[in-house]
Amino acid sequence: MCMPYSLRQPPKSREDVRLVNDFIAVPITLAIRKELDESLPIMRKLFYDLRTSLKPFGTLAAFKLEVNLPYTLAKYANDYISDKVHIQFTNLNASKIPYTLDGKKLFG
Repeated sequence: MCMPYSLRQPPKSREDVRLVNDFIAVPITLAIRKELDESLPIMRKLFYDLRTSLKPFGTLAAFKLEVNLPYTLAKYANDYISDKVHIQFTNLNASKIPYTLDGKKLFG
């Protein structure tokens, strides 16, 4: 699954708040267990460890590299990565254009 991860530093004051879209979709593996109480501590640790991890910045670097590749290589890399993801959360709300990803329609 891919989760949006904010790369913004928490503002120290109201004057420091900026409306920028500094986030990256970080791939994570869901800890699916029979009982929810079993998977919550695992997911809590995963997200807590993500705060000090370099994974979001590695994902951002891979994205910036992909953007600068020739189209054929970037399309191959994007198709390879998107085939590994089953669910992606997005902040796209009520899109005016219907998006189709891998034959599935995204409704806003």
